[in-house]
Amino acid sequence: MKLGGVLYLHDATNPRVTGSARKNLKMFLLMCGDAAMSKTVLVTTKCDLVSSETLERCEADMRSVFWNKMINLGAKVLRFHGDSKSARSILQDILQRKTLLDDGDLQIQIELVDKGMELGKTKVGEKLTKSMKQAARLLKLLLGLVSAPLILVFLFNSDVSHHLPDPVFSMTFPCYHPPLG
Repeated sequence: MKLGGVLYLHDATNPRVTGSARKNLKMFLLMCGDAAMSKTVLVTTKCDLVSSETLERCEADMRSVFWNKMINLGAKVLRFHGDSKSARSILQDILQRKTLLDDGDLQIQIELVDKGMELGKTKVGEKLTKSMKQAARLLKLLLGLVSAPLILVFLFNSDVSHHLPDPVFSMTFPCYHPPLG
């Protein structure tokens, strides 16, 4: 089955891009691949809950830091304002682009269906395996320092990726400032 388009949703009310959000974006890129970016819509959500200045600043940050590669490969940025009009606009964009672009299968589709690869051998599968091994090493290290019940609470109540040794995860920037008054 061919997909007409792919949506990546970004919450405009988030004050910063966390380690988990970065990791999710990396996985999204690995699953889609470069060829599918022409069918990708980067959607800023909850636009109706922030000021226009905040929204502009947030989108500018996302465009320049996180979405730059995807936009250069053909992804489009649209806004969802929480209403049916903006939802229809996003879907209409996907449908129009689908008629123009028949190529651009998702990377994960190519690897699983066309190449018959096992999930663990795909690009995204290998990245997930690496992340799980990092988390397991962190857990093993922490188990040597404190008791197991405390570790389980830590894992369930925090963003584990924030504690992994990838310097990319430590980069944050503000993109939301609550309106005054």
